[in-house]
Amino acid sequence: DGLVEFEVASGGKKGQDSENKKQTAIVCKKQLNESHVQIDENDTVYFDCYRSDSVNFCIAKNVVLMKKPHETFDDDKRELGVISVLKGSFGFIACTERMADVFLHLSQISDVPKEELAVGRDVDFKVARGAETGRLQAMDIKLAEPGSAVFEEIEEGVYDGTVVERLPNPNLRKSNPSLLLTGLIEGMVDGRLQKFPFMHTDRENKKLYPKQGDKVTFQIVTDLKRERAAKQAGKPGLGRRATKIVVKTIEGTVAAMKGSFGFIEYDKPKLEGKIEESESEPAAAKPEEKKYETKKDETTLPTSDDGAEATEEGDKKPDEATSEDGADAKEDDK
Repeated sequence: DGLVEFEVASGGKKGQDSENKKQTAIVCKKQLNESHVQIDENDTVYFDCYRSDSVNFCIAKNVVLMKKPHETFDDDKRELGVISVLKGSFGFIACTERMADVFLHLSQISDVPKEELAVGRDVDFKVARGAETGRLQAMDIKLAEPGSAVFEEIEEGVYDGTVVERLPNPNLRKSNPSLLLTGLIEGMVDGRLQKFPFMHTDRENKKLYPKQGDKVTFQIVTDLKRERAAKQAGKPGLGRRATKIVVKTIEGTVAAMKGSFGFIEYDKPKLEGKIEESESEPAAAKPEEKKYETKKDETTLPTSDDGAEATEEGDKKPDEATSEDGADAKEDDK
């Protein structure tokens, strides 16, 4: 709800010019002549004015939007678009330059058989605001060459990237209608690290869902309408996103199979950049090798490769080497 400011010519004396006095009327959205039309501050409207007996205000009814502050309609300018909805004698056209769709009525199409009209057909037309509805309406509609209406442009370059946010499950949209069904890819583009959103339709393999951390290749597509609006807002680049996304696969060789499982050998991918050791977690020190030394006649004997003691007694055969305990035991037996 809001207020409408308007001027009313007050009756002057005979021979004098009448003065315009500004007045204010209450406007409710339910009083709009067309529910699909959105009115905002500084919009120009026309309406029926009713004065309320209970309050000292006028009430605006049957409100029709005439013009937006930024709107300019050129009678000679023709625009391109694609029929997005067609139901009976009316429908809507998705425009290449306007964010909002425009209303389509078959009465504005001449010399075109109805059989040739279908969703997805390219058309060119003029745009005006309907005098009775206030909605954007296509006028003097004609068929255009297929492919004339261009909404997106794909860059030629192919880039490497990493998925930093995976695509959400589309079923979550039922419980949360405002959920954005987009993921995020990070990659080096134009000499700097950038992040690009992507949608379910941007996957090359529709059966494969990229997971967080997956390495991918992608191209960049620009939504011309969104990029134009982003530049006007001083934020260029918001109309770009990642498309033609392919998840990188690792090639390997089956090394062994044991029943229902096995092992694959593959080359470990090289890490990008050098991983530096953290100061908080220093590398573990290598254990010092222990050296075993035995002294005999003040001479150090060398150690063997397996770390075992190399002594003269070790060179004797097992049956020739007897301990002192063994000698005592024989004397007791005697």
